[in-house]
Amino acid sequence: MLRGKLKLIIVFLLACLAAGGGFLAARLFFFPPVSGQETGSTDTGGSQPGTLNILLLGTDARPGEKVGNTDTIILAHFDGERLALLSIPRDTRVNIPGHGVDKINAAYSIGGPDLTTSIVADLTGVPISKYVLLRWDGFIKIIDLLGG
Repeated sequence: MLRGKLKLIIVFLLACLAAGGGFLAARLFFFPPVSGQETGSTDTGGSQPGTLNILLLGTDARPGEKVGNTDTIILAHFDGERLALLSIPRDTRVNIPGHGVDKINAAYSIGGPDLTTSIVADLTGVPISKYVLLRWDGFIKIIDLLGG
């Protein structure tokens, strides 16, 4: 049982890293450097020019469930040719507006990805431009694509 869970966790983390690599590739191909200027996207979400911050969220909501908690919260920071990933533990205690102090993974079930993004931005002091949400059914499809 533990071995199966460990495999799922490893595959999910690999999927998140693959998604991060995909974002980096998209950034390089769709936002190429202009001669004599720094690289960057037009939507920096208030961050420094040439950077992009994306929140990667993995929720535990099963097929048929509308909401769940985020078991994976990773802040991806792209800076020119560099990619940095920060994993935020799901049990990190934060103040959730209108709710009080709770685990950060509960923010998604209370206010969705927008609230979670706002809380992570406040927690880290980093403005976040976009988020990517992976639900359970999407996770199953990734596992199937990888050969089960």
